[in-house]
Amino acid sequence: MPESFTQQLKYYELKKSQKALVSLSFLCLFKGKETLLEDSLNSIVDIAEESGMDYEIIIVNTTLLPINSVSTEGIRVEKPLKIADYGYYKRGQAKNEAFKKSTGTHIVLFDPEKVYDIKFSDVLYNFVNQREKRMLYSEFIVIPREILTEVNGWNDLSVSEDLDLFARISQEYNILFYITNGQESIERFLTYKPTQIFASKEFQRMMKEKRSKVITDLFMGCNYGLRDALLLSHNENVKLKIRDYMSLYASYFLVKIRRYNRGKKSNFTTIMESMFESIILQEYEKVKIESYPLNISLGKTEIRYLMVKSDIFPKISKTLDKIIKREN
Repeated sequence: MPESFTQQLKYYELKKSQKALVSLSFLCLFKGKETLLEDSLNSIVDIAEESGMDYEIIIVNTTLLPINSVSTEGIRVEKPLKIADYGYYKRGQAKNEAFKKSTGTHIVLFDPEKVYDIKFSDVLYNFVNQREKRMLYSEFIVIPREILTEVNGWNDLSVSEDLDLFARISQEYNILFYITNGQESIERFLTYKPTQIFASKEFQRMMKEKRSKVITDLFMGCNYGLRDALLLSHNENVKLKIRDYMSLYASYFLVKIRRYNRGKKSNFTTIMESMFESIILQEYEKVKIESYPLNISLGKTEIRYLMVKSDIFPKISKTLDKIIKREN
């Protein structure tokens, strides 16, 4: 720290100018649940204010109904809350349109069904101020604007749009992983298992034709072959029905006819291998806060899948035993 008053003044002026060069666009996808929306948004406002950076908050609404104003009237935000209604857009397309209208140097993806601890402002601050051209995968996702622009943003997918995007980013840039809430943190942004879709009430209410399109998007967004989907369909808590398996087969053959598959490795495998590499290199130490230690957990389904489909997981599995909690 500079000692003289003049040096201190220059130091704080420099710090102030550096902050001015960085701004945050918090962006979330509204999924139709309003019960935690106000609390979630207020926690994001607290984190944004604590960071000291300029910010905006954008809610992307792909439902056919407007967000109830009552659920957002208690938001403690000085700047207007931006609601981007894209009722007839696919999720990836809607996020892309919202991104184009955003202004931040960094896009921060968050879950509107989670209330975030104020301490995560330190994680955000630590990462952004390193000025690294890479993505942070933590309790929220932080992506420099230039990266999103260079990879052409999200593809027009109704599901797994984030997994598709993150896999493309990981192939071009490094991803820093610092997960504090185990598998729940991984699945907060990644839709990669058929059971995640088939079990949802939203999917069950869809017309048959739309359900088929959603499963086709799953194959495309995850870059799956048929065996990938079947391996990740095993779940003790959610049992697929015969019609679900028929849907998987039909969608797989449709994707194969279109020749969409871009290689042998699935996007889920790509992301997980990137995560393991980042963790083994202890890159999380760059943003870590003491009250939230690294917490990685994987279920039996994921472990079984990675043992078969990943080139590196079987080789490093014993090393990872020290840091990965294996869930039932």
